[in-house]
Amino acid sequence: MPRLADDRFRQRGAAITVSVDGEDLPAVAGESIAAALTAAGRLTLRRDRAGRPRGLFCGMGVCFDC
Repeated sequence: MPRLADDRFRQRGAAITVSVDGEDLPAVAGESIAAALTAAGRLTLRRDRAGRPRGLFCGMGVCFDC
């Protein structure tokens, strides 16, 4: 399954598989785990103290949300 439907975009790294919470997810070598989770449709990455879902904030991998 392509990561992006538009053929103008190509994968830059090799296709790999990562295991997250016991589930194998497709990924691309060199991308962040947050990017792989988002591409796989897993938008909730953690929960805050009140139990509310949290996802990506900046997507650059420099804040605590990634």
